[in-house]
Amino acid sequence: MVKKRCRPGAAVALTLFLLLVAAIFYAVPLNDVTQFRMKGDINENGITEEYELNNSALTVKEGSKLLWKSPEGYHIDSFALGDVDNDGKVNLVISLWKKGSFGDVQPFWHKGQNNDYKNHLFVYKLEGETLKSVWCSSNLDKPILSFTIQDVDGDRENELVVEEGLYKKIGKEKYTLNHDGPVQTTVWKWDKWGFYLADSLRTSE
Repeated sequence: MVKKRCRPGAAVALTLFLLLVAAIFYAVPLNDVTQFRMKGDINENGITEEYELNNSALTVKEGSKLLWKSPEGYHIDSFALGDVDNDGKVNLVISLWKKGSFGDVQPFWHKGQNNDYKNHLFVYKLEGETLKSVWCSSNLDKPILSFTIQDVDGDRENELVVEEGLYKKIGKEKYTLNHDGPVQTTVWKWDKWGFYLADSLRTSE
């Protein structure tokens, strides 16, 4: 584990960063059916996209044009827009539950099938009108309760700050959140091919 300390001025930098993000992307709390809506121009073509989460399904629209809809079997509980891989381009980052360990493509070296229904983190980029996978996790060891994308250590690079819980088995291959378990806050940093654990902040019961 790599421990990092916030440098002087990190709080000011974080505040300025959050204000900048708020000016570019904004979220609208909606009713129980439409859970969340966010707008932003992440393909940088001058046209604002709308990201809307309805009944655990996410759609991406540009005006009246549907650019992407989450596949059937994806139960999406949260998403965010932010440059999580620090390449200068804003990503769409999704926390979702699905059957099977892997993302869009199963590694060629993996034999057999894993049908566990667990939590995943998927990272996408929007190129033109096409949403492309950047990184799709296998089953996470600990499910995500919530996450944010922000520079927590003042190094001008974003981290993924995650509140993690525990699984609760509710069937032969199906899991859900254990709402009575402890919650841990962790900080993850992008490193070329994926995330590594940069810090573990606290645990609460």
